[in-house]
Amino acid sequence: MDITITHPDGTVLAAHWARPVAGGGERGLVLVHDFPTPPRGSLASGLTFPEFADRIALSTGWRV
Repeated sequence: MDITITHPDGTVLAAHWARPVAGGGERGLVLVHDFPTPPRGSLASGLTFPEFADRIALSTGWRV
């Protein structure tokens, strides 16, 4: 599930919440990327991490 949080000052935070298919336990993992730098920048990080989070959730049963 993709989430967007907008702060009153206009700052926008985009996130992806990956949940395991079957219920899942109480364990979770916060997955963050390093500070994006050119030439790929933040766009590349934002495109690959949701898929990675989904794979981790599926294989471990954790919420990511």
